[in-house]
Amino acid sequence: MRIQFSVLVAVTVLVCSGCSPQGAGPAVDLAAEEEAVGAITPSWLAYEAEKDAAGVAGLFAADGTVAWQGRPPAFGRDAIEGFLVDYYAFTPGDTGSFGPDRMDIAASGDLAVEHGTWKNPAESGRYTTVYRKIGDSWNITSDMSVRTAPHGGAPAWANESLAKWYDAFNARDAERLADTYSPDARIQGAHGRQAIIARYQANWAESNAVCAGDFDGFQMVGPVAVGWGRDTCTVTPADGGPATTERLTWLAMYEQQKDGSWLCIRDFSEDVE
Repeated sequence: MRIQFSVLVAVTVLVCSGCSPQGAGPAVDLAAEEEAVGAITPSWLAYEAEKDAAGVAGLFAADGTVAWQGRPPAFGRDAIEGFLVDYYAFTPGDTGSFGPDRMDIAASGDLAVEHGTWKNPAESGRYTTVYRKIGDSWNITSDMSVRTAPHGGAPAWANESLAKWYDAFNARDAERLADTYSPDARIQGAHGRQAIIARYQANWAESNAVCAGDFDGFQMVGPVAVGWGRDTCTVTPADGGPATTERLTWLAMYEQQKDGSWLCIRDFSEDVE
């Protein structure tokens, strides 16, 4: 599925009413060209169902580009094929679906822009694809997309778990905070429930932090999930010094338990300078 990169695309489309200027070639059949461009998306979906990276890459022009949010862009068919090989390897399950809700065809009949939506099991968004007619064939020259799902596309259970974490952390309730972790979880040197409780209590003895944050992104593969995001914390030293603002980035790994619930098994964070 198309996953994302923030892009602003401005395209001016001049539509011919059916006649061409004196001395010009025959009028372009825009309806026929739109139909030809529209046939490319079903081909992409068919290749994607088979995880056929070469097939999808073959839909692109030789100098085509893929730019999906959160991933380095790929330039050229070979790079696009490699990009998709990696993507399919890390997305072995359902890659979701996508489809257009608007198509603009230039009056010249050799340029088209498709706008649409995409969705996979964890998130959703919008995409813009630019096509160019090369000879008698339409090729994709650029495919760009952006996530639009709130909370980085995290599912309901993950958002509930994160809300419980912040509520317990800000209340300085180490026992309730430890309930969001599996019994053998590891967080930055602490291993297991009692060690995690002790770690948080030791941190709170030095300063009182009140934090808020959210997921920036989220991915699930079977019974394992990973989410990443940012915290902004107001920190008051235990000695009564002035409060400061601290920012952190974090990554949390989750595992589905035998009862169907999800608990955090790894938790990493890093200060933002």
